[in-house]
Amino acid sequence: MAKYFSGKYVGSRSRSVILCVILLILAALLLFIGASGKVIAENLLLPIFGEIEPIFTPLPEGYTSCRITLPRLDVYTLVLYSSDSSRDASLAAERIRQRGGAGYVFKEGNYMVIASGYQSLADARAVANKQGEEYLPEVFLLSSGSVSFEVKCMEKDALSMKDACETYSGELMSIIKESMELERGNIGQSEVKMRYLNRAADAKRMVERLEDVPSGKDDELITRLLTLYRNAETRFREIYSKNYEYSIDFFADIRYNYIEMTVEYQNAVQNLT
Repeated sequence: MAKYFSGKYVGSRSRSVILCVILLILAALLLFIGASGKVIAENLLLPIFGEIEPIFTPLPEGYTSCRITLPRLDVYTLVLYSSDSSRDASLAAERIRQRGGAGYVFKEGNYMVIASGYQSLADARAVANKQGEEYLPEVFLLSSGSVSFEVKCMEKDALSMKDACETYSGELMSIIKESMELERGNIGQSEVKMRYLNRAADAKRMVERLEDVPSGKDDELITRLLTLYRNAETRFREIYSKNYEYSIDFFADIRYNYIEMTVEYQNAVQNLT
C-alpha cells in the first residue's frame, strides 16, 4: 500500500513541475514577441512585401475623365386641336399651317396638333388666350429630361461631345425666341434666313467633329448626336434656300422645324436614359 501511495504521489508531482515549466516558457515567448514584434515587422515583413498601395492606373497622356450631360429641354407648346382620329388631326394640321402655325401632329394618347412653342408657360398661355372660338387651345409641355455620361477619352474628343450635347438645346431655344421676334416684326425674313444659313454651317462643323471621335463605348451617344445635327443641317438649308411666296408659309416652316427638333431631342434623351 505504501509503495502504491508513494508512486502516485511522485507521478502527480512530476506533472506539476512540467506544467510550471511550460507556463514559464509561454510567458517568456509572449514577452519576447511583444518586445520584438515591431522590430520583426519593420525589418523583415516590410522589406519582403513592401507597403501595400491602392491599385491605380493613370490615364494615358492627352486623355481625360469627365461627365457630359444632355441637358433638360422644356418647350411649352400651344395645342389647337386634339382627336383620337389621325385623319381628323391631319386635316386640322393643314388648316393650322395655312394660318402660319406649325401644324405638327404629336401623339400622346390622342393626336394633338401643335401650332407653336414657347420658352415659358406665361408666354404660351398669353397666346392661347388670344385664340378665337374656332379652337379650344391648351398648353402642353414637351419635356426631354436629361441624361449624363462618364467618359474617358482624348481631351479633344471629350470637348467635341460636350459641345455637341450643350449646343443643340441652347440653339433650339434661341430659334424659338427668334421666332417670336419675327412674329412681332422686330427682325425681317431675310435676316432670319441668313441666320439659318449660318446655323447650317455650324451644324455641319459639329457633324465633322463628331465623325472624328473614335468608335468606343459611347457609340450610341455619338450616333444619336450625329442624327440630331445632320437632320438640323438639312432643315436649316431647306429653310434658307426655299423661295417663300407668302410670309405665312415661312412662319409655318419655322415653327414646324423647331417643334420637330424638340421632339427629336426628346426621343434621343429618352432612348439614352
